[in-house]
Amino acid sequence: MNRRWSVVRSAVEWIFADGKCRRSMARCRDVGLAKTQLHFSLLVMAHNMQRLAVLWG
Repeated sequence: MNRRWSVVRSAVEWIFADGKCRRSMARCRDVGLAKTQLHFSLLVMAHNMQRLAVLWG
């Protein structure tokens, strides 16, 4: 079962590793849930825009 899901899990975990290492999400620096959600949403948007730029090349 682990071999079946390891491909999917590694693809998803790479996104979180990128956020933690390159986009400063290793620790929460905001006070309050709303600010934290906004910060995370903006980081995910930046990640998706970067991926889109790479794909459109």
